[in-house]
Amino acid sequence: MTPLPRDPTGTASGSPLFLGMHDEAIREVLAASAARSLDLGETLFLQGDPVEALYLVESGRLKLSQVTSEGEEIVLRTARYGTILAGVALLGNRILPVTAIAVEPSRVLIWSRARAQELAERHPQLRANVLATIADRMQESLTRIRELSTESAGRRVARTLIRLVQDHGRESPGGVLIDQRLGRQDLADLAGTSMFTASRLLAMWAREGWLEVGRQRVVVRSVPALERLAAGDD
Repeated sequence: MTPLPRDPTGTASGSPLFLGMHDEAIREVLAASAARSLDLGETLFLQGDPVEALYLVESGRLKLSQVTSEGEEIVLRTARYGTILAGVALLGNRILPVTAIAVEPSRVLIWSRARAQELAERHPQLRANVLATIADRMQESLTRIRELSTESAGRRVARTLIRLVQDHGRESPGGVLIDQRLGRQDLADLAGTSMFTASRLLAMWAREGWLEVGRQRVVVRSVPALERLAAGDD
């Protein structure tokens, strides 16, 4: 890995990591980074490893997943451009709760834990931005627990598709393409249901004309229909 000085007008500066920071401070933080390119399927870090660095996704996408004690992989979310990973690096010795694997060629900026902590001391806004990300992740986890406890599988799958449209949607002929490889098992994991249930719902909604479903590909033809389902109007 080699240091990468960057101009704050570059794409990396658009991340929430740099929210509210001046150009000079952004330059300093970026100049202290190293970069790593990941091929499809390459692992950035493993669940259970000690946190050794702070990461920022500069391009591409990574799958964040956990493996249960029974050996089952559960996909939690996808990290894309601008996503901060392992923010707990600022909090001292911690263990990584997830595995991060590239689902397409990706590029990640890296700061060693010691360097990240030093930069956070020099730039309190940087620390605040990382802590805000940690708080957001906690809120997402609590929301997901509530949904698993109180909502039907249909509502959860619909809500998951809406989130994917918001995060990864791209206008395409006939609707909004979820611009990432999305298998039925991936969707089931994200929604907290079985692959059978997710497949059944996708097929039913495709017959209604709300979705177009292909191999690891989903086009949402009617976002309002999914919003009604997510609201429980089914």
